[in-house]
Amino acid sequence: MCGYWDEQDEYYEKITLPRTLEAELVSSSIGVTHKERFLQLKFLLIADAVDNTTTASSNAQKLGELVLVYDENLEFIDENWLLDVDSPFLVKLSG
Repeated sequence: MCGYWDEQDEYYEKITLPRTLEAELVSSSIGVTHKERFLQLKFLLIADAVDNTTTASSNAQKLGELVLVYDENLEFIDENWLLDVDSPFLVKLSG
């Protein structure tokens, strides 16, 4: 991901997400205004850190949230990322 501003207005030129990233749908909603209708999907972003000493052991860590917005024709409108920039699973390059 390129060009990310966190909640403390710190700019990151580049953030690399882990390869073992999972997205879990946590909410969906339909919005209606007098001019348009839209669908909003909210996902929880989860990194799965697997402990190689035991195959059944794993630690899932929340990395943040992603909100996607589509219009009534299911055409993409917007995205909003909220990342935990303190997570050890993210590789960050400050700008």
